[in-house]
Parts: sequence; structure tokens; C-alpha cells
Amino acid sequence: MHTKQNISIFNKALLLQAARDSFIKLNPASLIKNPVIFIVAFGSLFTSVVVFT
Repeated sequence: MHTKQNISIFNKALLLQAARDSFIKLNPASLIKNPVIFIVAFGSLFTSVVVFT
């Protein structure tokens, strides 16, 4: 039988890995490979610039 491990989503190692991966995925060279995500990122950047200026 398999035993169930208690894995918390607030595990320090898991959070550090997720934060590192999120910054890697925000790389524009990575974003351009997926056109939908690229357009959403560009739109959010554009909207932020318009709102805060």
C-alpha cells in the first residue's frame, strides 16, 4: 500500500522554485513563443502605463 504524504503548498522549497520559475516565464523571449500570453502581457503592460501616467 502507498502511504500519503502531507505536502503543504506553503513549503519553502516549493515557493522558492515557483518564484524562480515565474520570473523565468516572464522573460519576453519566452513569452513570444506563446502568442496569446504575449498579447495578454503586452496589454497589461500597456494598460498599466496608461493608468499610471
